[in-house]
Amino acid sequence: MKTLVTTFTIFFGIQCLAGFIVEPFLGYNTGSTKLTATTGEVAKSTNSGLDYGLRLGYLFGQSFWTAAEYTGGSGKDKGSSSEEDYARTATGILVGYKVNKYNFWAGYGISDKVTYKLTDAEIYYSGTNMKFGFGQFFANHVAVNVELIIPKYTKFGSGSRELNIADEFKGMDVTYASISVSFPFGYGK
Repeated sequence: MKTLVTTFTIFFGIQCLAGFIVEPFLGYNTGSTKLTATTGEVAKSTNSGLDYGLRLGYLFGQSFWTAAEYTGGSGKDKGSSSEEDYARTATGILVGYKVNKYNFWAGYGISDKVTYKLTDAEIYYSGTNMKFGFGQFFANHVAVNVELIIPKYTKFGSGSRELNIADEFKGMDVTYASISVSFPFGYGK
């Protein structure tokens, strides 16, 4: 009886741990920003940089999963007459579906903030985002992923001063595409 209880405990414990997902990732992103002033003047820029992050979640059965995600990164934003360094952080929730060697997901970013380092100050934009992704497992713990990230920035500011984007601009359109390599643990085979 003692052997049966021990065997059951070990088996049940391994099964419980098998559902947890841990997935660090490292990637490259590129995107564009279009800012339309109330006067109708349009400022466009392109950006690119490195991303890194971590997903922690749970796999339900063999296919459905959900995870919390943190993303950080930095890069350069190039406008028509200037180039600035930026840093970006985002946190969100993902829901996905894994079938064989393929992984699909959609997510909502609870917070998304990009900070530009100008020569005399720092300015930031903050808001939320939507995310859509596709990944393919190439080895037991290696996957290549492609994502489309669409931030919806609602605030901007510098220092302690923060304003609503809708009060100052007609619109702000931002889109990122990212390719990354991740190291997933917990998805099984």
